[in-house]
Amino acid sequence: MIYKPDSASYACKLNQNYDLPFPHLCTALLSAIYTEMVKIWFKEEWLIFADNHKETFLILKSDIIGCLTVQMAINQNFFINNKLPLLYQPECLLIRTEANNKSLFLANSSISLEHLFHRKRRAAEKFSQGKLIAIICQSNEINGKLMFYKHSLRNHWYILFNASTTSSKSYSKILSNNEQVQLESILEQNNQTIVNHSSQLPFPLSAMCNHPITYVYIIQKINDEN
Repeated sequence: MIYKPDSASYACKLNQNYDLPFPHLCTALLSAIYTEMVKIWFKEEWLIFADNHKETFLILKSDIIGCLTVQMAINQNFFINNKLPLLYQPECLLIRTEANNKSLFLANSSISLEHLFHRKRRAAEKFSQGKLIAIICQSNEINGKLMFYKHSLRNHWYILFNASTTSSKSYSKILSNNEQVQLESILEQNNQTIVNHSSQLPFPLSAMCNHPITYVYIIQKINDEN
């Protein structure tokens, strides 16, 4: 299965045979999406810089102790990639934090890309936005990776536990109502209460405090509500 970045409803269409009022993401489908991201998307050279240098990830790094949002990091050039601006807007933006960061980078539900381009181009062009669809991070509790993934139709967050040991099985579930509220609060840039106490989050949300973290954004037009 190829989960294309430009097909936000693709996952839902695969579940039309279920007798449910809303299609849902089963473990097998979530696992397929996860595998696609980490084995195919992670090898795509999404970023093309002005000198034709190509990279897969926008890698964030900061020596500031505390919390920053992804948007703040982009606006202030807290990344270690080529310093030249991008040539083109990518279809997908994979943002990864470095393992030895002093800052905790928290995702925004949507981000603007304009600060990744030359100042003259910013003034002349209307840029698209990046919409967060997944967060991939390491969990010490399960000795493996987690993927938080948002179901675009139901607007709910699911979590895939991808255990790295043979004795532990991978499985997925929908986040509880309380976890949904907490995660959405983290994604709100102005929620300073959650940001300042992010290190005290309960499992599994606490995994988002462990570097490296990968945020997966799909690029869409500003007037695209889907």
